[in-house]
Amino acid sequence: MARAIAFGWGVQNAAGAAVSGAKVYFYIPSTVTLRTPYSDTALSVPTANPVIADAAGWFSVYLSDALSYQIVVKSADDSITYYDKVHAAGQTASNDEILLSDYAATQAGFVSAAEAAIAAGKWLNGEEISITLTSLMTVTLTGPLRWRNVRLQKLTQSAGDYEYSVTVNGPDFSNVTTLGSNAAIGASSLTVSSATNIVADGKYLLISDADYNADPAAYGNAVAKKSEWIRVSQGYTSGTTVALQQALQSSYTTATNARMYRFLETATIEWDNVIITGGGTGQAQGAVRFNKCVVKRFTDCGSVRNAYAGFTFNLCGFESYISATIESSPLSGYGYGIEVVGCDAPLIDWVWGEHCRHVVTRGSSFSTTLPFSGGTVVILGRGGSTGLVTGLRSTGSVDDVHTGHVGHNIGEVTGDLVPGNTQEAITCESHGISYGSVRVTGADLPVTVLYYGHPSDEASPVVKFGSADVGYGGSSTNAAFLVINRDAQTRNTFHVHADVVEGRYPGGINATATQGPVFVTVDKAVLFSRTTHTVSAVSSANGQAFITIASPWLIEDSANASIYAINAEGDLYEAAFPGVFGAVVALGPGTIGADNTAFRANDAQIRIDGTRGTSTKSLAGIGTVLVPGEIKSGVLALGSATSLTTATAKTITSVSLEPGTWKITGQVNYLPAGTTSITRFISALSSTDNALPAVSDLASAGMNMISAAYVPGAITINLGTGEAIVTLTATTTYYVIGHATFTVSTMTAFGKIQAERIG
Repeated sequence: MARAIAFGWGVQNAAGAAVSGAKVYFYIPSTVTLRTPYSDTALSVPTANPVIADAAGWFSVYLSDALSYQIVVKSADDSITYYDKVHAAGQTASNDEILLSDYAATQAGFVSAAEAAIAAGKWLNGEEISITLTSLMTVTLTGPLRWRNVRLQKLTQSAGDYEYSVTVNGPDFSNVTTLGSNAAIGASSLTVSSATNIVADGKYLLISDADYNADPAAYGNAVAKKSEWIRVSQGYTSGTTVALQQALQSSYTTATNARMYRFLETATIEWDNVIITGGGTGQAQGAVRFNKCVVKRFTDCGSVRNAYAGFTFNLCGFESYISATIESSPLSGYGYGIEVVGCDAPLIDWVWGEHCRHVVTRGSSFSTTLPFSGGTVVILGRGGSTGLVTGLRSTGSVDDVHTGHVGHNIGEVTGDLVPGNTQEAITCESHGISYGSVRVTGADLPVTVLYYGHPSDEASPVVKFGSADVGYGGSSTNAAFLVINRDAQTRNTFHVHADVVEGRYPGGINATATQGPVFVTVDKAVLFSRTTHTVSAVSSANGQAFITIASPWLIEDSANASIYAINAEGDLYEAAFPGVFGAVVALGPGTIGADNTAFRANDAQIRIDGTRGTSTKSLAGIGTVLVPGEIKSGVLALGSATSLTTATAKTITSVSLEPGTWKITGQVNYLPAGTTSITRFISALSSTDNALPAVSDLASAGMNMISAAYVPGAITINLGTGEAIVTLTATTTYYVIGHATFTVSTMTAFGKIQAERIG
């Protein structure tokens, strides 16, 4: 019976460059008759002939080992022939690969085939032959490791918990070079103490003994050293002044032992369709761990039933995007899919994970001993991007960024969590992170953003979300979107922005300033809260919490009277924010609450602009609810007009105003008797009962009309007060004052005062 043989490679020209769109023809040998290639192992689905290579020159098909083929590779326009060779029946391996079928189907046979491929610089084509590993496989690498169609399984542990079936080790760091002077953030060059180990276009790890952030041990995270990956200019020739290909992201000092280590980029990974299977539940296994390698190709790879981890990349560089499928098994506290730690700009195209604790996690490196460092260090990961992360029946985070990785762009995250799960679906413990679209459901804490601090001379810490739709789920009193500043060291102000936040959870949006100020801004929020506050800002003596929602649609469960649709609480924070309370929630026009909506402001402030739907407003605590546009007024009607005494100030009416900023106006209507002679009217606003304001009182306004004595008769004379803008820190009563100078007979007055909140 004919057997399918996978055939393919990357077409390159004489200069070693990929040939985009190359044409690959398959003929009956010594004829011009095309012989059919296939797209499946059953040889049942014919594919086009010629096969067209992709932009990187790659192609792959399946051929029958019972047939001979003449294979001709040409340029996209057929003008250049790169390859023309007959492959006899049973010998369909391409010229750049070694077939596993030529070796014994054992671990020893696989190791021999892998070593032969490494030595020849060729691909190992595993032909999807299943190989069982009985012991751990370690590959020490100084060149390319090229595998395709490989199937390995290791069904039992052999060396203890948290072992990897395959470990690939690239060359260690070497050739330490210390800095000759301090280097500032943003610098495009370094001064080194010696140029001996510096090479043009060389890649280096720059690191110091300074901690990147406080990252308290109480929170269970390792402390990464201030570090980053740098590359020397291609134009470097000699000297201790070393130009770089990118500006420094941190500052470094000689006092903190700043130094550089050469990263040899000789160990490269090119994998296509490699699947590693573990023993499943109860077996604390990982699939593969790559150490100090450069990933040049990693497509359609998979990890099955590896309960500890799938693929781990430690201190690796990336020249192309990776893609993988992860089918994990439950293991308490573990179950990583793709783990990138201490890496330079990891590139992830897509990852699909099932039953993972973390489908994708990014963080600092494992403890690493650097030559001449005097001990172990933890190295910071930086940069990179992720396209799509999908997690089904996750047992923890679908996507995870730890404190040890700074700056990353994440396109789309989707997934659900198993019932009863208490792990955050989206965990971000860093800054410089940007999410496009997040759609998750079923978590106790859907989105949690924590900030632990970073050097104060770096850019302000920011995390951004496009849309965050967290669906339905959760228990206890947890929020759908939780943001906490835990920067106990420098107390930087932490900024989090989301275009849209949607969800139906116990709580809504919560911002807590544990160790420093936090600002959360949301363009649109659609939230239904079941057991706790829909929007809650909580300050402390160490920082202030702000939440601003431009377009809110906020509903709390009317069956739970303890819920406050809007909650703000915290210590007064006058020193850093004069005149502003400790926690502030600001809402734009929208709909808020059900019939029992309550607003609580304990030593805090709530500002609302626009409508509140049909809800009522009640206030608990000792803070302030501010509703710009709110109108308060006092009126004394004509039928209750008060008598005036000549040249004596008299209160006509008044209004009581809570703390905030108000625009106040008033009017006094004077009604003299038929024979009353008048020489002066004054209508004024005053904070003192039955008294005109002082001339220097800028918080008051008045109108003064003086004339020669005249007798207008029994008619009403109206005189407005003008306008006053006042900012109050305590509840204050304002009065509209009438004052007239007259003789012969009597005069009465009536009028009104009105105040509009503007802040």
